[in-house]
Amino acid sequence: MKREVDSLDAPAERCSNAGTYEDIRRGREGQYRVRLMDNTRDSDCAYPGVEVLPDGTFVATTYGHWVQGEQPYIVSVRLKLAELDAIARTAR
Repeated sequence: MKREVDSLDAPAERCSNAGTYEDIRRGREGQYRVRLMDNTRDSDCAYPGVEVLPDGTFVATTYGHWVQGEQPYIVSVRLKLAELDAIARTAR
């Protein structure tokens, strides 16, 4: 099952791809493409550091223009794959 959890229309969005190493090796998309944040400028906003915590929580930290008209700042987003699974189930 492949679900796009949110629209990824803008070229400078903060997105993530949840898949397997085999997906990466073969150039395939993973199970999910996820919009993590909405960058308000059509410019660079990514290169996040990603850490997986012992409880399976993914933490992605990066910078961007998250509020229209404000200077860029750093944010962290936390998520678990079970949360994405739940969202995908309700999107069916």
